[in-house]
Amino acid sequence: MSPQVIRLSKIEVAERQLREAIRLFAEGRDPVVVRTVAGTAHQVLNDLTKTRGFGSFIKDSPYLRPEKKREWIEMVNSAQNFFKHADRDPEAVLDFYPEFTKFLLLDAVEMYLTLRKCLFLEGFVFRAWLYVNYPQFFADQNLRGQFEDFARQLGTHVNDFGKALQTVESLVRSGHISLPGT
Repeated sequence: MSPQVIRLSKIEVAERQLREAIRLFAEGRDPVVVRTVAGTAHQVLNDLTKTRGFGSFIKDSPYLRPEKKREWIEMVNSAQNFFKHADRDPEAVLDFYPEFTKFLLLDAVEMYLTLRKCLFLEGFVFRAWLYVNYPQFFADQNLRGQFEDFARQLGTHVNDFGKALQTVESLVRSGHISLPGT
């Protein structure tokens, strides 16, 4: 019996990683694992978007001061690097802020959307959930309003991402709703 081979493109790998990171987040799983998988997807998507002339808003924002960009990138990547390397600093300790993972996931979802011009279910629901629950960070109030309307139609508690994702999945499976751009 020959071994199974899975042939994958980089975007397929990033989508699989991003879907799983979002699902792990929805399930309230270990934040270190969520961040590791999210960070890996984010890096692949950032590399892919750079080949097309754009990149991550978090890592490639035009608003970053050029002389501080390296320091910023090191700070953004610190947890990811800590989780995967021990060769230079085997006794190091990290102050990890899991809250940042939400925004890393959103940045990855936005890069995926820009590359593919559509979203998968988990990405669509995560994006809507974040816009509704963190309105203070987003300038596009029209988009936020659309997501709030969508959440009201679902009749789900919009603060709980896991429940929101389960509700949307159930409604899509039953044919009660379809998601735009998925």
